[in-house]
Amino acid sequence: MKSASDAFQQLVEDQLDVMANLRFRRMFGGFGLYAGEIFFGIIHGGKLYFHTNPHTRKRYEEAGTTFFVTPGSRKAALKKYYEVPLAIVEQKREFVRWAREAVASVE
Repeated sequence: MKSASDAFQQLVEDQLDVMANLRFRRMFGGFGLYAGEIFFGIIHGGKLYFHTNPHTRKRYEEAGTTFFVTPGSRKAALKKYYEVPLAIVEQKREFVRWAREAVASVE
C-alpha cells in the first residue's frame, strides 16, 4: 500500500513524464527533483517546491505560497524554492511549463 507521500510523488512523476532525464533522489526525508544534473525541485510533507528566480517567484507569492523550510529547523530555509500550488500540479500543461521554468531558473 502506497503512502500519501508516495502517491503524491507518483502524481508529480506522471504529470512530468514529458520531461527528459527526470529523476528523484531522496533528501530531507523527501525527494529532490532533477532534470539531468539540475536540482530544481523538492517534494516534502506532501508538498512540492520549485526553484525560482526574482521573475518567477512573483507568481508563487501571488498564489499565496511560501519558501521551503528545512525540516527540524525554523531558521534554515531554501528561499529560492517555493511551494507549487496543487491546482497547478493537477493541470499537466501548466505544470510542465512551471517545471521547465524552474529548471531554467537554476541555470
